[in-house]
Amino acid sequence: MSTDNEISTHYSVLNCDEKASKEEIRRQYKKLALMTHPDKCEAKTSSEDFHRIDKAVKVLDNDLSRRQYDSQLIDVYEYSCRCGGSYLVSNEDMVSYRKQL
Repeated sequence: MSTDNEISTHYSVLNCDEKASKEEIRRQYKKLALMTHPDKCEAKTSSEDFHRIDKAVKVLDNDLSRRQYDSQLIDVYEYSCRCGGSYLVSNEDMVSYRKQL
């Protein structure tokens, strides 16, 4: 898990890369859950750690919530499309577009 000095993301909580597959995320969750679950571990922080791990996997295991979360991490905005899908626009693209106007 992340140290107090670094910014904690759901990826750092699960000790996995931002490009990790769902299987890798689930594998890390199971591994960490066994180490931090309050019923399995008697450390005082285990309950807090377990809840952070549980929250992280709930966000990253769902495709839509993961895309939204990732867009917050990289300063990208997600817009709904008329076709029912969505598209991503980076902050750089927004600034460049505004300059063209």
